[in-house]
Amino acid sequence: MHKLVTFLTLHNKSINVSGKLYDFSIEQRQSIVEVAKEIQDLLQQLSSTYPTKTDSQRVEVAKLAVQQIEKDPTFWQRVLAASKAAGMEALREAVDNPVFKIMSVTLESFLEP
Repeated sequence: MHKLVTFLTLHNKSINVSGKLYDFSIEQRQSIVEVAKEIQDLLQQLSSTYPTKTDSQRVEVAKLAVQQIEKDPTFWQRVLAASKAAGMEALREAVDNPVFKIMSVTLESFLEP
C-alpha cells in the first residue's frame, strides 16, 4: 500500500493524484482508495501464483483478475464506480501495476456508452 499512499493523498474534499486534484465526498474518496487497494492486493496475489515477466503473461494475469472481479458483483460495481468517479488514469496511477494497465483497457470498455 506504500505506493498507493504516495499517489493518493487525502485532503478535506479532494484526492491528489500526481498533482491533479479530484473533488469527492468522503465516501467517494474512501471507496476509491479501498478499490485501488483491493485491486493491488488481487494483482499481488495472482502475480505470486502466475508469472508476469512477459507481456503475454501479464495479459493472462489481467484476464484472470478481471474474471475474479466479475465473479463478485459488488466488487465489480465498486471497481466500475471508482473508474467512473476518479477516471481510469487516476486508478492506473493509484494501482501502479503493469498488469492493471492492461486490465484497465478492458474495464474502460465497460464504461463506454
